[in-house]
Amino acid sequence: AENAVMARLPRVDSILRSVASESLQVDGDDWEVMILPVIDGETPAHPWSGSDARRVLDALVDLGNQFTPSPWPRDPARDDRLIAFFRGWSRIAGDPALPWAEHPWITPRLVELVGLEPVLHERLRGDTLSHCDLRADNVLLADDAVWFVDWAHARNAARWVDPVLLLADIVASGADIGVGGEIDVDGLLMTHK
Repeated sequence: AENAVMARLPRVDSILRSVASESLQVDGDDWEVMILPVIDGETPAHPWSGSDARRVLDALVDLGNQFTPSPWPRDPARDDRLIAFFRGWSRIAGDPALPWAEHPWITPRLVELVGLEPVLHERLRGDTLSHCDLRADNVLLADDAVWFVDWAHARNAARWVDPVLLLADIVASGADIGVGGEIDVDGLLMTHK
């Protein structure tokens, strides 16, 4: 899926282009192999630092500017996976054995987050080509660039989706000031929509 998506993505500075790809069959399994250019960079550390978070969110806002309106205007809205992700609060509330059930940021907000789930379905739709799987391991930081990788789940979505997904990873990493980290996640959301 990623190879097919990458072939359709517009050429922008923050997205690596495939150098070569091949379909293979190994022991009866189908594989897609894709070779990307070597980048002298690294993924953001967990927990996220404030400087890395701002840098990546700044680049993400720039990318959103380039991808709104979407270069894929006729792409069907495939938001089932996004809906499932944003209904995760109900799963957490329904299973106290899940590790997130006692998370210091989530626990005091869980009732509110569950209550927001029904309104999200319609609000996920939008005209921004979105990565829809942003977290530290899908970002590479080089000295002079931020690269977004692994576009297998790209689709049109609301402009806020990618920043919120990235901020969820920042919270999950323990970097939010509410759990002793250095990042004001609420403040970052307000400045990086």
